[in-house]
Amino acid sequence: MRNRHSGTVRFTSDEGVGKITLSNEQNLNAMNLEMWGSLRDALVELSSSPEIRVISIQGEGEKAFSSGSDISDLVPRSVDEGGVANVNDRIQETLAVLEAVPIPTVAEIRGYCLGAGTAIAASCDMRLLRDDVVIGIPAAKLGVGYDPRWVFSLVKLVGAANASRLLYTGERYDAFDAKSMGFATEVFKSDAFELMSGRLIRGISRNAPLTIRAVKQAILCSGRSGEQAELESLLALANDCFRSEDYLRGVEAFRNRVTPSFKGR
Repeated sequence: MRNRHSGTVRFTSDEGVGKITLSNEQNLNAMNLEMWGSLRDALVELSSSPEIRVISIQGEGEKAFSSGSDISDLVPRSVDEGGVANVNDRIQETLAVLEAVPIPTVAEIRGYCLGAGTAIAASCDMRLLRDDVVIGIPAAKLGVGYDPRWVFSLVKLVGAANASRLLYTGERYDAFDAKSMGFATEVFKSDAFELMSGRLIRGISRNAPLTIRAVKQAILCSGRSGEQAELESLLALANDCFRSEDYLRGVEAFRNRVTPSFKGR
C-alpha cells in the first residue's frame, strides 16, 4: 500500500479470492500515479500466490469504481517526470500486467466507471455491473490523448463501432447500454449485487485451478496468429489437467454426485 498522495490501493485475500480495492473516495476513486503502481504491485503479489484462484477489483464505497485518472496529479507529472509518454507507459505497464494475470480477474463495478476506470475494467476478464453504473470515456471532451494500446484493447472488447461511439461522443451510458455494447458481462440489481457477484466469484474460486489457468492462457492467445510452438504449449497445459490429481478428484466426485475439492495439482 502506498500513501504519498491522496488515495491508496488495498488488497486482501480470503478463501482463494484476492480482493483489490481502489481507494480515493473523496475523488471518486480517481487513480493517481502512485495508485497505478500500487495496483500493479498488488496484482503481481496476489497472482504469484498459489492460494489465490481469482482476483476481484472494486472501488471504495458505493459511488464509484473509478472516475478515471487523477488529472490534477498526472498533468504535473507529465511535465515533471519525463513527459506524457512516460506517464502513459507507466499506466500501460499496469494494464498489461492486469491483462496477463494467469488467473481470472473480475471487476465489480458500482456507480461511476469513467475514463481510465473503464480501462481497468476492460482489462479484466469479466465485468459485473450494479444496475446504477454509469460508464463513459470523456477524453474528447477534455482534449486528452488516449494511448493507442488501450484503444486496441477497447476495440477487441466491444468492437470498432461501440468503441467509436464511446470515444467519439465522450458521453455517459448506463449499465444496460454497457451490456448491449458487450462491455458488461452481467448486470445485477442493486439490492442483489453483493450476493450475485460474490456467488459468481466464489464459484470460480472453487473450480479446478489447472483447468482455469489452461483456459485463460488459451483465451489470451486467441487473438494472435497461433504459432506452432505456442499451440503446443497450450496443448501441454490442457493435457496436464488430465494427468493431475484434481482430474481424479473431479471424476470421483462426479461418480459419487458430490462437490469436488480441488487442490491445484
